[in-house]
Amino acid sequence: MTVSELIGRDKRDLQKADLLFLYTADYCTDGSWLEFGYMKYKLGKPVILCAPNRKGKMGWSDFEADAVYTSIDEAIDKIINYWSV
Repeated sequence: MTVSELIGRDKRDLQKADLLFLYTADYCTDGSWLEFGYMKYKLGKPVILCAPNRKGKMGWSDFEADAVYTSIDEAIDKIINYWSV
């Protein structure tokens, strides 16, 4: 599979998704950050970060994410109770 095919597949997956959950957002790749932007700004869907070590330290990601949590349990609980249909 080429890089172009992989990116196309990822975009199709994001189009089908209800939200993007990045765990752990403490150490995201450039691909994860591009998926963040595509999901948030192109598709207008929520982006949730679980970042135990960076919450409150990273202005752009903390400000632009729909929610930032320090534990996976808290993040999952909030996703289930707030974003589930």
